[in-house]
Amino acid sequence: LTLRSAVFVRLLRQAAGHRHAVMLVFNAFDLALEQLHIGAQAPSDFWETATAIVEQANTVLHANADDVVSPEIRPANGDLLLSSARDQWAFSLPDLARVLAPRFSMTPEAWLEASWPLGEECRFLELALAPLLELRQACDSGGDELRHFVSGLAGGGSPGLEIEAVLSSDLQSGAQI
Repeated sequence: LTLRSAVFVRLLRQAAGHRHAVMLVFNAFDLALEQLHIGAQAPSDFWETATAIVEQANTVLHANADDVVSPEIRPANGDLLLSSARDQWAFSLPDLARVLAPRFSMTPEAWLEASWPLGEECRFLELALAPLLELRQACDSGGDELRHFVSGLAGGGSPGLEIEAVLSSDLQSGAQI
């Protein structure tokens, strides 16, 4: 992934010129996890590519913004979504922080500070990718980890009740999930 797409760069320029907030979506994150899982890509290569894309997008935004306001993609603020169009899910780093920080005896704020400081050595591979790869392996082996993980992303209330209620009502009405 790079910012070689002229359309993408043009969209970033327009967003900066109009002072729009920008959110970057890394789609096909499920495929990236698959590549990491089977060893086809090294986690450090993923990290380098991901940070390069965010830095390139921010460079385009800064170069095309006025002097007063310069939009910027800040992953720790939720401006970056990791998603899968195929599997129909997406989450931000604050979503991950809420679910994964307790695993490392950290607050969500501390987890975010450690997971994505651009331009510095960070612990994203340890704090985010490693648990997501473990989750991927658990799902492959038929474990119940996915339901618990998704329930944690839903936040609040009893884990899983909100999601189960939505799934039940959608299934009963015949909706496609």
